[in-house]
Amino acid sequence: AVAEGDPAVVGLVIRSIACTGDRPPSTCTGALIAPRVVLTAAHCLRARRPGELRVLFGRDRASGALIDVDDGVVHPQYDPTTQRFDVALLRLARPAEQEPFVVETRGLDATFEGASVRLVGFGLDETGASGVKRAGTARVSTLEAETFRYAPGPAMTCGGDSGGPVLADLGMGERL
Repeated sequence: AVAEGDPAVVGLVIRSIACTGDRPPSTCTGALIAPRVVLTAAHCLRARRPGELRVLFGRDRASGALIDVDDGVVHPQYDPTTQRFDVALLRLARPAEQEPFVVETRGLDATFEGASVRLVGFGLDETGASGVKRAGTARVSTLEAETFRYAPGPAMTCGGDSGGPVLADLGMGERL
């Protein structure tokens, strides 16, 4: 479903070099975790420098606001073969006006298995179009030491949702 809220969920777009005014489609999704910091997937930066990206705030690429990215860092242990440590941080050229997500820092235990989570991203829809923020629910299927997996509940992520948040309410409101 189209997500009207979630202002801290952002789309990553390639900085346009054309003079047409067209906005390029989103390539990945991210989550604002501080006024100038976006958390995303490391593989979203493969073959591009952070400065080639802009961050899209809003419901869709047609009406959203863009902020340039001026720096970024990929997790030093990121392994593109196994996708371990698939995490990156982007620094915005200026602070965003949106309130950042509250990031859960407590460890998760076995009670998290089976939990309902909300997925939000700018990925492909059922027609293959992207650039509109959508949300759906999934269920945590397995919890491991460094990761967890989720299964349809009924939603799943699609291309372009990479780096987007998985949101859960662990009793203190929704957390990233």
